[in-house]
Amino acid sequence: MKLTVRFGSPARVVIVAATLLLAASPAWAHITNQSTLYPDIGGSPQSRQIVLLTALGVIPETPTFNPNQLLTRTDLAAWAALTHHAAPGGESPDLATLEQKGTQWVSGSGNATAADIDQAIFDGWLPLRNPDQEFTKAEAAGFIAAHLSPALLNQLDAQLGPTGVITQVKTGVSPDGDTSYTFQIGGRWYPCYDHVMVIGSTDLSTWLHAELTHSYLRKTSDGDVLVYIQKK
Repeated sequence: MKLTVRFGSPARVVIVAATLLLAASPAWAHITNQSTLYPDIGGSPQSRQIVLLTALGVIPETPTFNPNQLLTRTDLAAWAALTHHAAPGGESPDLATLEQKGTQWVSGSGNATAADIDQAIFDGWLPLRNPDQEFTKAEAAGFIAAHLSPALLNQLDAQLGPTGVITQVKTGVSPDGDTSYTFQIGGRWYPCYDHVMVIGSTDLSTWLHAELTHSYLRKTSDGDVLVYIQKK
């Protein structure tokens, strides 16, 4: 059984006893990292960028990623549909719908080029030295992550999150029994998304005193929540 982590305001978070933390541990399986998000990216130099772009809603979450396959225009169409909110993503996205919706940004068969990525994801504003360059899927993730801008993050309803030492971690239980996590960083509290993606342990209760080097927030109906966290 999968537990979904929901978040309200930090004031509603309730600290639970250690015995209850053990009982709630299956929720950790719902939090993913570079070892659990896709079973085939562990050896990829771009594994962190792949996790990041999945967390931000650029890459659809599929059973495998196939990092060494060349990125096709069909693959890129699905990425574009997510980036432009043309169809929903989530843990089990309708890939055929994403691919069809994304044809308004990239269409046709064959492998995607840098120019295709630029047009599909960045609306054609990147200065490209080699517009005909082709990429593996992992390399494409690295290319997109390297060009993340405030404009693209805004399109994704996201923004840079806090960095620094996590001074407190609260693990709570909502009235309906779901598990919740909030971090204190720099004197402020930050709730985590129920499907937060991390570089590090998926047991967020162990992140106390860890130093975040990167994080991203997404805007939700409940406010800004952490969707990606990375530590040293």
